[in-house]
Amino acid sequence: MYEVAVDAPIPTTLSYAEPAGLTRELPPGVIVLAPLAGRQVTGYILGAAHPPPSDGSAFQVRPLLDVLSAEPFFPPSLIPFYRWIAQYYHYPLGEVIRTALPLAPGARSGRRVVLTARGKAGFESVEKLGPEPWPWLEQLREKGELSPAITRRIWRSSQEQRTLLDLEKEGLLSIVPELLSSGGKAKTEEVVQANGHFGRLLAQACALESEELLPLLDAQAATPLKKSELKLLTLFCSLAHENETAEVPRAQLRQAYANYGPALKGLLGRGFLSIRHKAVYRDPFAGIERQPTAAHTLTARQEEVLAPIREAISARTFSPFLLFGITGSGKTEVYLQALAQVLAQEQTALLLVPEIALAAQLETDLRARFGEQVAVLHSALSDGERVDQWQQVLQGRARIVLGARSAVFAPLSNLGLIIVDEEHESSYKQEDGLPYHGRDLAVLRARQEQCPVLLGSATPALTSYHHATSGKYRLLQLPERVSAHPLPQVQVVDMKAEALPREHRLFSSALLSAMRQNLEQGRQTLLYLNRRGFASFMQCQDCGHVLECRHCHVSLTLHRSRNQLLCHYCGYHQHPDTVCPSCGSSQVTGRGLGTERIEEEMAMLFPTARIARVDSDSSRNRRHLLRLLQAMQQQEIDILVGTQMIAKGLHFPQVTLVGVLWADAGLSLPDFRAGERVFAQLTQVTGRAGRGEDPGRVIVQTYQPDHYAIRLAQAQDYAGLFAEEMALRRQLGYPPFSRLVNVRLSGLHEREVEQAAANVAVFARNSDTKGAVAVLGPAPAPLSKIKDRLRRQVLLKSADTRSLHGLCDSLVQQKAKLCPRSVSMQIDVDPETML
Repeated sequence: MYEVAVDAPIPTTLSYAEPAGLTRELPPGVIVLAPLAGRQVTGYILGAAHPPPSDGSAFQVRPLLDVLSAEPFFPPSLIPFYRWIAQYYHYPLGEVIRTALPLAPGARSGRRVVLTARGKAGFESVEKLGPEPWPWLEQLREKGELSPAITRRIWRSSQEQRTLLDLEKEGLLSIVPELLSSGGKAKTEEVVQANGHFGRLLAQACALESEELLPLLDAQAATPLKKSELKLLTLFCSLAHENETAEVPRAQLRQAYANYGPALKGLLGRGFLSIRHKAVYRDPFAGIERQPTAAHTLTARQEEVLAPIREAISARTFSPFLLFGITGSGKTEVYLQALAQVLAQEQTALLLVPEIALAAQLETDLRARFGEQVAVLHSALSDGERVDQWQQVLQGRARIVLGARSAVFAPLSNLGLIIVDEEHESSYKQEDGLPYHGRDLAVLRARQEQCPVLLGSATPALTSYHHATSGKYRLLQLPERVSAHPLPQVQVVDMKAEALPREHRLFSSALLSAMRQNLEQGRQTLLYLNRRGFASFMQCQDCGHVLECRHCHVSLTLHRSRNQLLCHYCGYHQHPDTVCPSCGSSQVTGRGLGTERIEEEMAMLFPTARIARVDSDSSRNRRHLLRLLQAMQQQEIDILVGTQMIAKGLHFPQVTLVGVLWADAGLSLPDFRAGERVFAQLTQVTGRAGRGEDPGRVIVQTYQPDHYAIRLAQAQDYAGLFAEEMALRRQLGYPPFSRLVNVRLSGLHEREVEQAAANVAVFARNSDTKGAVAVLGPAPAPLSKIKDRLRRQVLLKSADTRSLHGLCDSLVQQKAKLCPRSVSMQIDVDPETML
């Protein structure tokens, strides 16, 4: 009997018997298909289950239905990690594991809706059924069916579900059950190999000339070989010799001998050859060349901070470090030399980065230093590459994993070190599904694995720095650049005082003058704007209406390269040639700015300059991003325009000028961390300038030059920011002086969501926490509608962690009473954003 965590929203694990006909015991980590309440779901074997009660009470144990993975997909050492995550984030354990294994094999019951012949004939009557014209009716009319994914969304609404069931009773459609498979697939190819005695004979024959081959093979064959069979055997020997292997891919034979089929069939029948399926490794590094590099000589400061890290690695004990090093201080080389010691001790290591762009640069450095011992895990890889990289790690062939936040779940055994680079970044927090924080889980995993964890940043998160100053973390500092060059000079330009012609209103005169000078001197410029697209919103010039997404309460962004108006939250898009839905005017034009527009403006202002852009639109392809970063390194680009993807971690020695086009963009967000984030962004992007022999210069354009975040970023004064923010947060009781939980309610119907939010707030206020938990709200979320779902939230705040999590447990237990089935409740522990 097995303990199984099922991929379903239930808080406990379940017990199952072995599948029928199974002749072996299933180890922890194996993925199975399990029955659950009339349907089939994916399950994860955690180990042996506790025996049933011996008091005579009924206890029926159902057998598992199938085994979906022949071998374990995760090591047993990760099971306590999964259990802790489920408990801390108040999330079902099976769904935690599903999040950790996004490409693992899986299966579940689904439903497909198919229009019947009667339904096709009388669709007008179909449309009249139901309380409102559901949006999926049009798709049902056009395609004749609804996919399992759409049907699953419909099933969450009791009204829409009832409409489907009524239509099925009328005989207008059928709801067909379907088993849906998921997960990445291993890639295989057919290879032809020589058999047994004939294999030995062919190995001997491969060294012979073709005219000597026929009598040798004929002597062994029961009947004389045909010329085509001899031709194929000769070809097989030749290719096997070239490949330095005893087998040849079938596709290679087909390419060399078009009409090989009859000959192969004959040789298979004679037993000369056989065919098997061979796994094909999809190498994400294929075609990417990088010369091996040796370790650099460390400065005295680097040696000083590396010494305690080395001691902790040797001691194989949990030791949390915060490495506070200014931009260009050589943190990366400290990481690399620490990793080298881990490998020397025959252990494994994990290196997390917040951005794929940063992973792209680091992977070349890691591969140059450590070769094929490095694996990468992030979403820029294809599904096949990610599956193969996961298997490389699971089987111990790769001992260093580099990746974004989800790599914290990498199946590494015998961990010796975890590094979290740019630990302050909010992108380590996942907002959808399981709302985990990659940095926090890295610290937890290091504690469970009893290994050191190193958090690095030039602008540490205020909570992390607070932990360091209070003794929870050990503080290590690199206050100087490796090259001993000074930090760049920062000039703040008040855009309110700029008198600019219309065509230059995006750029101050100081920035344009500096760019011209930089180009004349053959140096590189980086322009930073954390807004992608061409125009951030579309506005009617006649009535002022701003075009919004049909499914979200957010404006549509003009992407001229795609010729689309795009919603950045749900992906909805429409053609930019449109009329105002409010007044019918055709005078709808793009307002605001984005990286596409900056790139276009630069091409007009500097027609001879080589310009490139890096954002999530232009860099979806990892190999394209690697080529672009290499071009920047080789000075094949004069002006690089980008979002936060280029603001941190990247090392371009020839960049001597950085322009920040809209520094105060994030200051207006309804978030108590807004000032901290703007300071970090400005400090990080400032650090891209002057990293080589030439001094750097930064020009910051803003409409709020006196805001403390901008003023302190200009002075690179982290201590000043820490003091300012700590005083404010202590007064308001915000982290790190308390813990927050954001309870978010969402659903399709506003009244239901509002009532559920009110119920949650009343329940929380009436809970037995003796005033230890403050309840704020309910209130509409700043982004009040996303993907057709209306959103309300209740904020819980407390310095008493036990009371706070106890209340969250009670909310989960009482969810069915507080919320209807059509309203979802997400408990976001330690939220990074309130949007």
